[in-house]
Amino acid sequence: MTSHAARILRWSPRVLALTFGAFITLFALDAFSESNGFVEMLVGFTIHLLPTFLVLGIVMISWKREWIGAILFTVLAILYVASVWERYQLRWWSSYLLIGGPMLVVAVLYGVNWILRDQIRGSLERKGEE
Repeated sequence: MTSHAARILRWSPRVLALTFGAFITLFALDAFSESNGFVEMLVGFTIHLLPTFLVLGIVMISWKREWIGAILFTVLAILYVASVWERYQLRWWSSYLLIGGPMLVVAVLYGVNWILRDQIRGSLERKGEE
């Protein structure tokens, strides 16, 4: 494996997971559209940020242990679909793809990272980048 491919493969799940965290943070801004007081809006904003904190926590845990990221992002994707299935069923399949899809892609990338970890680290060490 070339060092360029190893670098892309190593960083892609981390960058994509952080980008996904930034994306779901946009939904937290919905808390400010209500006409409540400042404290209520702040509490709502914090509650809306819980999924972001969860994603960021998983990224931190998975930074060196890719298998954890593969499992937890898969579980998150399944839990998301299961939690909204009653409400949307198949009418809003785009919401499944929009939220659950990136989590599954990140899970697969973490899984590939874990499976190929020796090759990735070997390529980066030969290049002096690890």
